[in-house]
Amino acid sequence: MVDDYHDLADSLALMLRALGADARVAYDGKSAIQCATEFRPDLMFVDLGLPGLTGLEVARAIRAAPDLSATHLVAVSGWNHDEARRQSSEAGFQEYVVKPLALETVQELLRARRA
Repeated sequence: MVDDYHDLADSLALMLRALGADARVAYDGKSAIQCATEFRPDLMFVDLGLPGLTGLEVARAIRAAPDLSATHLVAVSGWNHDEARRQSSEAGFQEYVVKPLALETVQELLRARRA
């Protein structure tokens, strides 16, 4: 989970752990890339509006890393408009969810990755 809003990132990580996932948290783009490189997650939730490196830049870096090609990227955003969705798709995100994240959405994404 990557979000500069610490409470949101920490809460989602707790939710993921409660659902049986091994979760890590990063609060900025640079840390997210470093964490992903070390952890090699199956699934990443990435806020688009990060300071420094944006979520779009994080997605491009993840897509450029051969060891992370199987990582499923989920854009997390407070923005719910077509342009943000288009940009996230072009950057390499497979999913787009609008904050706040519903438990059912997180469960569905985890189930899909485990299948």
